[in-house]
Amino acid sequence: MPTTSTSTDVDSILRRQSAMAAERATFESHWAEVTKRVLPRQDSWYGSKNSQGDKRTQELYDSTAVLALSRFAAAMESILTPRAEQWHHLIPESPLSESQAVKKWLEEISKLLFRVRYSPRSNFASQMHESYMGLGSIGTSCMFVDDDPGRGIIYRSLHMGGIYLAENAGGRIDTVHREFQLSNRQAIQQFGIDNVSDSVRRDVEKKPDEKADYIHAVFPSSDIQYGRVDSKGMPWRSVYIAKAEKRIISESGYWEFPYMIGRYVVAPGETYGRSPAMDALPDIKVINEIEKTTLRIGQRAADPPYLAADDGILGAFQIRPGVVITGGLDSNGDPRLRTLESGANFPLTEAMSERRRQAINDHFLVSLFQILAEDRSDMTATEVLQRAQEKGALLAPASGRQQSEFLGPMIEREIGILARAGALPPPPQEWVEAQGEYRIEYTSEATRAQTAGRGVAVLRMIEGIAPIAQQKPEVMDVIDFDKAARVLSDSYGVPAEVLRDDKDVALIRDARTQAAQTQDMLQSATVAGDAAQSLAKAAAMSGIPGGELLGAMG
Repeated sequence: MPTTSTSTDVDSILRRQSAMAAERATFESHWAEVTKRVLPRQDSWYGSKNSQGDKRTQELYDSTAVLALSRFAAAMESILTPRAEQWHHLIPESPLSESQAVKKWLEEISKLLFRVRYSPRSNFASQMHESYMGLGSIGTSCMFVDDDPGRGIIYRSLHMGGIYLAENAGGRIDTVHREFQLSNRQAIQQFGIDNVSDSVRRDVEKKPDEKADYIHAVFPSSDIQYGRVDSKGMPWRSVYIAKAEKRIISESGYWEFPYMIGRYVVAPGETYGRSPAMDALPDIKVINEIEKTTLRIGQRAADPPYLAADDGILGAFQIRPGVVITGGLDSNGDPRLRTLESGANFPLTEAMSERRRQAINDHFLVSLFQILAEDRSDMTATEVLQRAQEKGALLAPASGRQQSEFLGPMIEREIGILARAGALPPPPQEWVEAQGEYRIEYTSEATRAQTAGRGVAVLRMIEGIAPIAQQKPEVMDVIDFDKAARVLSDSYGVPAEVLRDDKDVALIRDARTQAAQTQDMLQSATVAGDAAQSLAKAAAMSGIPGGELLGAMG
């Protein structure tokens, strides 16, 4: 039988949906204008009349912004969530911060997360790219992270056209309404034939692809029954509503918030983010018009209109290669036919376009990302770290919010799903007894760039006291070179697996000391042996017994 619910629940959710839609309405025209110019393939909003396969680039005469957005998304992925490296670790908090067993266990979980994310079926990498495209275009992205029984974790980047958001008192997104469509066949697949409406069950055979509107609302539960392991004990309530029928067709809950919301920057008093494309929109519109005009001028220059005297002599003519225009010259040999000078200044328009292109690339941080990728083989170690420090300062606004609002909640959601599936390795007993906690430590290029200042300080200190050490070598004793080396390794992003831990370093040094002592002993024994042989020879030559000779020498 269909899921029953009170009309009060449905009416309350639908009223809030209307209020959230009204609040978002001011953004929608802005989003539509932006996506049309920088991300035309997503210029299709919920409820729009656009058809699949429609041309969406007819009004574009310049592709600078489109290319800049693609570079922005690719660069954000490479510096925040690079596919080829482990971009975060789980670190135990005190009092277990020094426990090797706990550290090893959390590292195993970290590696498991990366295996799950980048498995062939998860689709994580492609969906993250779409999220970064959303950040760059309209400033807000939404990723749905959920359990797919028997397959692992699934990731779905959702079009913001159907997403409505609300913040809590702390400025965190804690309510998401998603408006979407399902065909009759899809509705039965998702909710079960017993929970869909009578009309869906009746029409599924004849009209399997006929679609209807649904709403998925996720919000904090106001009545948590602690200790329960079903939906009544979960902190987040999940409700699916058939919009036309105003009826709840599925109700459950979540242990973690399933919608990951990314916002590039947030203006005061606003819920949705703002983007580089929004800031660059004036330049994008201007260069599009410049290129449109330049194209028209170029066509006129290549195939110009002609001026001719209306003297009744020059008749109809055609302009084509090799044609002879009879009457085109007067009696003095001067042409009766001239091209119309347009007065166009191509160097000026090109200069104007180049300035706009540079401004657009700056908005999308393209210039900064190019610096990140440039060859630094001719730079000193200090210069490399100084450059990294500068990049870190510029990247901090873009990366910090993504780590706190998007990536952090996503990692917690992933761990929760894997834990309930029994996929995590068993924890050490000391973790269980202490009810341990962990923190997320990001190790991507963006994070390393922000912490490069520590490496710069170390190198500057060593370089600064080096002249003093030439006169007073003991001044170098104030530096713990082991710790300095590890600080520099972090700044350069050296993989942890190539560095030995303190115990291994101590063993190597002990072995080296013992080898040196053995060598000294061997050298001393060799010297003593040589001395004995010399003494024996001297005794034989003198005819005096060795002991007596030794006494005489003493």
